[in-house]
Amino acid sequence: MYKKLPKILLVLFSLLFVLVFPGKALAASVLDQYEYVPTSGPDANWWFIKRTGSNVVKQTFKPTKNKLDKVYVWINGNGSSATVTMDIRDAPANLIGSMSATAPSSTYGSWVLFDFSTDLSVTPEAIYQIILATTSTTAYWRVDEAPSYTRGNAVVDGVVKPTQDFGFKTYGYDEAAPPPIPPPPDPTPTPTINAPISLKVADVADDEGGSLKIAWTASTTTDIEGYKVFRSEKSGSGYGEVGSVNKDTLTYTDTSADVGLKYYYVARAYKGNSQSENSGEVSGSSVDNLAPVTPKDFTVTKKSDISVEASWEANQEKDLAGYTLEVLDSSGKVVKEENIEKDATSYLVKGLESGKTYSFKLYAKDTHDNKSQPTKTLELKRTGETASAAKTKGIFSQPLFYVALVVVFLILAGVVTWLILRGRKKGGKPTVEVQQKPIGSPPPTTAAGVPPTTSNVTEQAKPPEVKPENPPNPQTPENPPK
Repeated sequence: MYKKLPKILLVLFSLLFVLVFPGKALAASVLDQYEYVPTSGPDANWWFIKRTGSNVVKQTFKPTKNKLDKVYVWINGNGSSATVTMDIRDAPANLIGSMSATAPSSTYGSWVLFDFSTDLSVTPEAIYQIILATTSTTAYWRVDEAPSYTRGNAVVDGVVKPTQDFGFKTYGYDEAAPPPIPPPPDPTPTPTINAPISLKVADVADDEGGSLKIAWTASTTTDIEGYKVFRSEKSGSGYGEVGSVNKDTLTYTDTSADVGLKYYYVARAYKGNSQSENSGEVSGSSVDNLAPVTPKDFTVTKKSDISVEASWEANQEKDLAGYTLEVLDSSGKVVKEENIEKDATSYLVKGLESGKTYSFKLYAKDTHDNKSQPTKTLELKRTGETASAAKTKGIFSQPLFYVALVVVFLILAGVVTWLILRGRKKGGKPTVEVQQKPIGSPPPTTAAGVPPTTSNVTEQAKPPEVKPENPPNPQTPENPPK
């Protein structure tokens, strides 16, 4: 009888809690309103939480449940932790609830939980405000500048930002809704079953987030049936079972985790309805670490002496944040890095130096800072050359050009030499044609039949003397010139 007394008291206490707090005990909180902001890219930005005077940053929303249980916001401390206070107010600014939490010191930030000790009563479809305040000069709230949430807006210093939403998630339930069947209370741990040890948790690699792998060392109790894994969003309490495996399996993958949300895990060995104590607690967050594929059909085209247009085929990842285009000089040093929006398939690079050689490569990136492998590096030589200059440079760079040039030079030199020799032949002394006497022919004779003598030949060859008909008067003293 006395051994059963603790169990009886536990049952009575549970019944009493249900009677006193029926809504809290039986209601199941679910995700209601949210805006998942990108963690990087052209649409991701930050607003400084600490404002001047009465100015504030806030997010409006419309709940669909009549109870607000907890709220998450994506904030950071930018290098130091910061205490941030959250107020929930209705449209006329009446305070509904308030509490504080600590922003992480990382510049990347994370989801921070504000879990109200007493659930807040709200009116479905009415407008409410999430207002953050801090005395820290380093706290920021992540904002999405291309949001998908349509039931509210970011508000900064009283100005509604119709194209912006802060990162937030609200959880709630309907108090009057039929309560779900409550899970049975955890069985009393059995001392004869030893708990598993050395529990570890790690993000699953090469996925888009949402999965965490839990591993442990086997229980020293050999006749168990297997292991159960429990999860909570709070350290030390609130564990709910997420899965179980047989005794030969020492790992379990939780595939229901939200990206970036911190979870706490324990494991137990079990046999029938008996379970061990909890293992040691571990915590971890799921991360999107699957990089986008490398952009396809990447090309670069010269547009002017100082500009180049790059183009590519659009990536299809759902979490694509944009592209990064790197411009490198001839030594391989990155001289420009252009961040390009996710819907673009071309980009005009300006401000290049005329006459220099540049190389280009493109990356795709997602909302969780994962970057693809780069495209093949493309080189564009001498960006400042005109088309005619580049063509001429190409001719001069060919060896056959110089061979042809030498051949033309030799031909011209031959022609010039021929013309010089031909000119000398026309302006020189006349040549005398000598008729050769045939061998064995009779000597020439005169009219008398006598062979000519040397004197005869000379006389015959002598031309007749020509005398002028009117010789000029000699210039003598008697006949002086007139």
